[in-house]
Amino acid sequence: MTIEHRMRVGKALVTAIGWGCLLAYVMYLIAAAWWYSRPLNILQLIAFPVLMLVTLRATRRYLQFRADA
Repeated sequence: MTIEHRMRVGKALVTAIGWGCLLAYVMYLIAAAWWYSRPLNILQLIAFPVLMLVTLRATRRYLQFRADA
């Protein structure tokens, strides 16, 4: 595995972890709003499915880079 490939794999991993953390934070905000019976705002409703799709895409990309090794 070349250095460039390792850098791409590392970058893909960091990206997947970052998107996953953002998704977890949005899930936390939604759970807190539900727990305290607050209404959800439109950004919370839109952000969750978008971040889930982006996180899945980033994870698949990371796994593809690892498989290409």
